[in-house]
Order: sequence, then structure tokens, then C-alpha cells
Amino acid sequence: MRHFLLCGLVFLAPPAMADWQAQVDRGANHVEFDAVGKPSLIKIHGASDKGVKGILTLKGQSLSGVCSFRLDTLTTGLSTRDEHMKEKYLEVPRYPVAKLEILPVSVGSGNTSFNGKLSLHGVDHPVQGTLSLVKNGGSISLDLQMTVKQSDFQIAKASFAGITVKDDVAIKIHSEAPIR
Repeated sequence: MRHFLLCGLVFLAPPAMADWQAQVDRGANHVEFDAVGKPSLIKIHGASDKGVKGILTLKGQSLSGVCSFRLDTLTTGLSTRDEHMKEKYLEVPRYPVAKLEILPVSVGSGNTSFNGKLSLHGVDHPVQGTLSLVKNGGSISLDLQMTVKQSDFQIAKASFAGITVKDDVAIKIHSEAPIR
């Protein structure tokens, strides 16, 4: 029942797209995560519509970027669970921000696999996922999906009343940002 944040990327680009930069914190952003408990009947969904900052850059067909996310903005719909997630597991007072670096990736139309580095809970760890990006006039629409293991970031196994959370957490990010 923990999550990670991060700033997402999406791209469906025509072959001859001009170079640009997009400032992620100047548009609409949505970060969400899904974790599954043991027993698997327990599903935990968390989200935030704020707290994302970063820059995405396209040079030719190569997309890269760095985004950060304030973990204190995440909510799951239950205040006690939110408190445990932020204070006991993510340790937000000590590690308030998660940062995602997207390594240069060649983008085209449809989903593209990416490699990156996620900094979370004081640990830097390689990550992989899929992203897509669509240019709409003077803005971009980004979507990113990845699955991370809490244990990779030395986050304690969450448990409450005999229910534990599986190690894998799915993260989705959507961002719409103006191009500059």
C-alpha cells in the first residue's frame, strides 16, 4: 500500500516532429497507483492531481526528461491508511519527493518502452515501463505506466490487521503540458 510517483510521459509523434521542451508543472497532471493486498480481494488505489514538476525534451525522435512528485499529495480515500502510507512506509517527512529520470528513448506512434531511474525513499533504482506522447498543437499529452517493487526501494512491507500488501505496485501518470 505504498506508492511511487512520478511524472509521466506519453508520445504518439509524427515522424518529422520539431524539437521542443514541455514544462510538466504548467499543465494538468494525474498520478495514480494500484497495489494489491494479500488476500488479493483487497485493492488499494491512490491518486493525486498535483505535486508534479519537471521538463520533457524532444530532440529529433529522442525523448528524455526529469520529473519530481511530492508524495504528501497522494491519497487513497481512507485517512488512516494515508497516514500509515505517508508516515510509516514512505516516510514522507524524511523523503518528501520521488524523482523519475527518463533516459533518452526513440519515440514514434503508439506505446514505446522506456528505461529510467526512479529515486524514492532515499534509493535510486532502474525502472522500465511504457509511454506514449501525443502532440496537440502547442501542447503535449503524456501517458506513462510502470510497475515497481517496494522492496527495491527499501520500503517496509505494509501490513494492517493481518493483511499485507504485495511487493509490486502499478503506477500510471498522465500529463498535459504546454510546449515551449
